[in-house]
Amino acid sequence: MLIREQFIREHNQEPTIKEIAAQLNKKEEDVLYALEALYEPMSLHEPLHQDVGESVYFLNQLKDSSTSEDLWTTLRE
Repeated sequence: MLIREQFIREHNQEPTIKEIAAQLNKKEEDVLYALEALYEPMSLHEPLHQDVGESVYFLNQLKDSSTSEDLWTTLRE
């Protein structure tokens, strides 16, 4: 990402999305989409951390706000 590196050299700070877009003559939204495309997808089954033999997975951290905790408790029983 040459624009970013050049900006850092000139300004001694990270550029904002707006500043990158201005340098590229692109819309901020387009720059944001391009930057997001650089991230590798994360598996739902990827361990976030491990406590005493038990891993906590990304999937365990997701919450469905449309379903009540009472329903989950009932379904588990």
